[in-house]
Amino acid sequence: MTRKSIESDMMALPDNVDFRDKYYVGYFKDEKLIAVLDLIDGYPKKDVVFIGFFMIDISVQKNGVGSAIVNELIKYLTTLKYKEVRLGWINGNLQAEHFWIKNAFCPIKEGRVVLANRLLNKFFTD
Repeated sequence: MTRKSIESDMMALPDNVDFRDKYYVGYFKDEKLIAVLDLIDGYPKKDVVFIGFFMIDISVQKNGVGSAIVNELIKYLTTLKYKEVRLGWINGNLQAEHFWIKNAFCPIKEGRVVLANRLLNKFFTD
């Protein structure tokens, strides 16, 4: 991935979404940035959060760190009363597909991009 494509991804927004609704979250281990994701608040509906991208440093991949981050995020979003988290991955990206399905996201629409969601429930608030 080139710097230009990363910058383009970081600026991407769906139609009718304002930059004030887009947040970047960094995750650190021993003062080193190990993961970053962006969230779009209220997209496509008010009680939904959309994960635009999630990147994790290769040095911490495949040992549960990514899943731990996703599950902590889900717990937090549940406390804020969101009902759903959505995201997408490029159809055919088996690594992304495996990761998101393992983390309880279900494909809801397939095309060039697979749109998936995870419904939030009271399980995480107890």
